[in-house]
Amino acid sequence: MALRGTYVLPHPPLAVHEVGRGEEKKIADTLKGYESVAEDIAAKRPDTIVLFTPHSDAYADYFHISSGKEGHGSFAQFGAPQVVFRQTYDETLIASIEKTLRRQNIRGGTKGGQSSSLDHGTMVPLYFVNKHYKDYELVRISISGLPLSKHYRFGQALQEAFEASRKDIVVVASGDLSHRLKKEGPYGYVEEGPRFDKKCVEALKNANFEALLRMDSRVVNRAGEGGLRPFVMMAGVLDKKSVKPIFHSYEGPFGVGYATLSFEVGKKDDNRNFQETFNKEAKKKAQKRREHESEPVKFARKIVENLVLARGDSEVSKEDKQRLNFAHHGAFVTLKMHGVLRGCIGTSFPSKPTLAEEIAANAKSAALHDPRFPPVEASELPFLEYSVDVLKAPEVVENKDSLDPSRYGVLVENNGKTGLLLPDIEGVNTPEEQIQIALQKAGISMNESYTIKRFEVERFF
Repeated sequence: MALRGTYVLPHPPLAVHEVGRGEEKKIADTLKGYESVAEDIAAKRPDTIVLFTPHSDAYADYFHISSGKEGHGSFAQFGAPQVVFRQTYDETLIASIEKTLRRQNIRGGTKGGQSSSLDHGTMVPLYFVNKHYKDYELVRISISGLPLSKHYRFGQALQEAFEASRKDIVVVASGDLSHRLKKEGPYGYVEEGPRFDKKCVEALKNANFEALLRMDSRVVNRAGEGGLRPFVMMAGVLDKKSVKPIFHSYEGPFGVGYATLSFEVGKKDDNRNFQETFNKEAKKKAQKRREHESEPVKFARKIVENLVLARGDSEVSKEDKQRLNFAHHGAFVTLKMHGVLRGCIGTSFPSKPTLAEEIAANAKSAALHDPRFPPVEASELPFLEYSVDVLKAPEVVENKDSLDPSRYGVLVENNGKTGLLLPDIEGVNTPEEQIQIALQKAGISMNESYTIKRFEVERFF
């Protein structure tokens, strides 16, 4: 008894007949995929369905598991209040999962739940399953804002909890693909949308889960996807397992990609540990990158590693100050892991006597005190990518026409409130977007008057 199968299913509410009212016929292949999966689950008669959804309570640094005796919901917000759900949660398995997560020091569990209502990412797949089979309990798990590698690791921990249980379990990874496939779609079109879908579907069709971990973060972000993290969690559950993928369908007539697949689980296969392979390659790349690091980055990395490893050598020496004796008007230290932001803290104006001290303070804060992320762990150090931005003197501009997001950062000010955005930020393509984000950071309303300054940076890698 343990894992009997895993599935990838999308969650468009209009797939539900009572919501779509005929529109669902336009995704006929997807509906056939739902039916194939539902029939397969019914044939396996699992004790528990574990479902990953991107639309439940989600946190930046924590995998949330829905708690309580049951979850309930309906499609009322989609015009079909008569379609209701009441699913009993598997409290025994949930407790076992939490115990495993604590033992493996993985941030996840039942703390912090905001609502007991089931989300459409859960209800749409279960709508089809329930037509064929209802004698199961549910475990509903949300994604997090952590890197993909952490989602894979979370899936590995679930596999251990599943194998320790005496239950038959199936996993459903609920997620849509790109939301930007068509100009007439609800989110418009970008060329990265179809490109992401093609790569993602190809990886799933071939059970090449390492390709999911290697997805280009720029393509992922631009595509507006909604399923990559659930798919990677599923991949972790299948770690070191032989897998037979069964492709049912892919289509996107409404501008959002929908894929349906089944994965038959076989025997142990040590060669299918994609996390290990991915980590080895990532370490090699990091080592090569370090061979060409600039002095500011080398110094920032030394500060972070000494702090995290408690070496006690995180003070700024006289030699450090002399070596980094550049003029500065503030500095930012940015950490990324596998192409995803892991921490970023900086100062708009000098807060320390020297640049070395400025970098040291901001490197420490980026690694340990960025409120968006948990403190950096020792296991992450080999994979971290560093950059240091040294700000040049800002200059006042009369209007946005003098801005260029690829060249200039922007600083907005109003009555002591300031908001800053660095140049060349992924996903920020226009001066309007730049100003809006900076205003949000400062807590300044668009209707208030404010001063705009632009600045250049010297960026070190």
